[in-house]
Amino acid sequence: MAYLIRLFGHSSNPVAHHACEELLAAVMEADPLIHEVGDRRGGVGWISFELAASRPSRSTASTRVEVNTRPDVLALCLQSDEAEVVSGDLAGSNVMVGLTLSGETDWQSVSAIWRATRDLWATVAWDEGSGFGASMDDL
Repeated sequence: MAYLIRLFGHSSNPVAHHACEELLAAVMEADPLIHEVGDRRGGVGWISFELAASRPSRSTASTRVEVNTRPDVLALCLQSDEAEVVSGDLAGSNVMVGLTLSGETDWQSVSAIWRATRDLWATVAWDEGSGFGASMDDL
């Protein structure tokens, strides 16, 4: 079963491929053991890829990451009563980073991705368990 975390932010360059490169650079600078694995997939306004870490204590755990800048997708993801509670922080969000976790999870990598995203784009987090009350402390 997969678990989804979404991070909504404000990018000065809301083009998915540019945002992806910016995020990858920040993640790999924060944790040099993290690297991209497999092929990227993408389309208009979105790109997805997989990250893994070369940690001695970890197996082949990886995290699927999607960077999405499509206004229609962001609007759809933000249509909820709960989103209205934090609407001031979400206003103008133009980038969403989705983390899909399944199977064995490298929480150290998830934390590094979350921190890099937050540092780049002042994000508001959402996850399936806590909704918009999600925080890195929940990891």
